[in-house]
Amino acid sequence: MTSRRSPSLHIVPRLLRVREAAAYVGLGETQFRELVDAGEISQPTDQSPPRWKREHLDAYVDDLPLRGEKVLNSTRREVRAL
Repeated sequence: MTSRRSPSLHIVPRLLRVREAAAYVGLGETQFRELVDAGEISQPTDQSPPRWKREHLDAYVDDLPLRGEKVLNSTRREVRAL
């Protein structure tokens, strides 16, 4: 008799621990923690261990200026020549 297995589900968590959060945005843990301490990346949730919301990390990455952009404020950018 053959056994029937349910297909395995691959679930991407919405809350990421520091190692996962740093890797998600392409940084090492030390640099990630420095950016959190500087207020560049949002603070984690009030859980133990701390976890970062994926949508907040996405917002950080989406707001990074592109090469050649001069940031005027967090919502307006001016493009300048390289």
